[in-house]
Amino acid sequence: MAVETVDPVQQADPSEQTEDERPVPSPCIAACELNAEQFCTGCHRHVDEVAGWKRMDNDARRQVLAKIEQRKAQQRSGLLGWLGRLIGRRN
Repeated sequence: MAVETVDPVQQADPSEQTEDERPVPSPCIAACELNAEQFCTGCHRHVDEVAGWKRMDNDARRQVLAKIEQRKAQQRSGLLGWLGRLIGRRN
C-alpha cells in the first residue's frame, strides 16, 4: 500500500488562502546540474534544499529564497572581481 505525501502548504482550499498562505513556488528553472559543492547551478539551491522543498512550510521556503539571493549576489561579486582583475592586467 502506497502512502501519499501531501504538501503541507497546499492542504487548504486555494480560494480561501491569503497571500501569505499560498504556496511559495519552487525556484526551479528546469536547468538542473549540481556543482562540486552540491548546489544546483540552475536554481542555486543546495541538494538538501531541493529534496526537502515539498516538506517545507512557507517560512522555510522564504528562508531558502533569501539564501538563494545571497548566493547569487556572492556569485556576481566574485565574477565582477574576476573581471576587474582581468581588465586590470590588460592596462
